[in-house]
Amino acid sequence: MSDSVEVVVDNKASFGEGPIWDERAGLVRWVDFSAHQVHNTDPLTGSDFTIGVGQPVGSIAPRRSGGLIVALEHGLASLDLQLGRVSMICDPENNRSGVHFNDGKCDAAGRFWVGSVSAIDNAGQISVDVGGANLYRLDPDLSVHHMLSQVSVSNGLAWSSDHRTMYYIDSLTRAVAAFDFDLATGTISNRRDAVRIPEADGMPDGMTIDAEGMLWVALFSGGCVARYNPVSGQLLRKLQVPGEVVTSCCFGGANLDQLFITTVHSLYKAMPGVRGTKTEMFAG
Repeated sequence: MSDSVEVVVDNKASFGEGPIWDERAGLVRWVDFSAHQVHNTDPLTGSDFTIGVGQPVGSIAPRRSGGLIVALEHGLASLDLQLGRVSMICDPENNRSGVHFNDGKCDAAGRFWVGSVSAIDNAGQISVDVGGANLYRLDPDLSVHHMLSQVSVSNGLAWSSDHRTMYYIDSLTRAVAAFDFDLATGTISNRRDAVRIPEADGMPDGMTIDAEGMLWVALFSGGCVARYNPVSGQLLRKLQVPGEVVTSCCFGGANLDQLFITTVHSLYKAMPGVRGTKTEMFAG
C-alpha cells in the first residue's frame, strides 16, 4: 500500500475528466472537456493519443458492440474509435441553452447513467443554475429515462457489488447520496446521505468504488482522492495530488489494483493496496 502518486500523462489537457479502464485495449481512456477530446493512454508506456469529438465532452463508457458512448455538450452519441466518427443518439436536454452533460457511468445491466449541469449568464458572470439540471438513464435499446430533477452539478456514480445500492454525487450538496437500486428494472428509491463532506475538505466530483465496497471520491478543491466507508460515512484515507485540481478516478490495470486519477491538466496513477471493480460496458 502506498499513498504516493505518479504522473502518467503530464500537462496535456485543459480540463481532464472521467477516466475509464478499457480492458479490451489495455488503455485508460479519459476526456478533455474544454479541448473536445478523448484521450487514450497506455499506462505501461505513457503513450497517449487523442480523438476529437467536436463538442465539449463530459464522460465516456465502453460499448460492448465496439467503440464508446460519449456524453457531449448537446446530447449522447457513439464514437467509432477506428474512424473517429461521432454519431448522435439523442439529446435528452433538447439543446437547452447553457446545459452540458457531465459525468456518466454504466450499471451492471449495461445502462448508461449520465447527468447534466446548467449554467446561467448574469451580466457576463457565469454561475451554476442551482437545481436546473437532471440525471438520465440511457438503456441498451437507446430509450432515455429521466431519473432525477433539481440537480445542480451532476457528478460521480458507483454501485455496490450486490447491485442493491447506487451512489451518486451532486457536487453542490457536498454529499454522496445512496439510493436503493433495482438492477432488473433500473429504478432508484429511498434517497439518503451516505457520506457528508465538510466544506474545508473540498468539493466532491468523480467517484469509483473498490472491491471492499469503499468509495473513492475526487475532491475537486481539496487536491486529493479520499476513501470513505459508505455505511458509516467515515473518512478512511486521502491520496494527495500536490498542486492539482482533482476531477475523477477509476481502477484499472490487469489486476484492477491501479487507481488512475484525472486532474484538470494531467493523468496520475497510484497503487493504493486495494483492488477496484471493473468498468461496466454499455450493452447497446
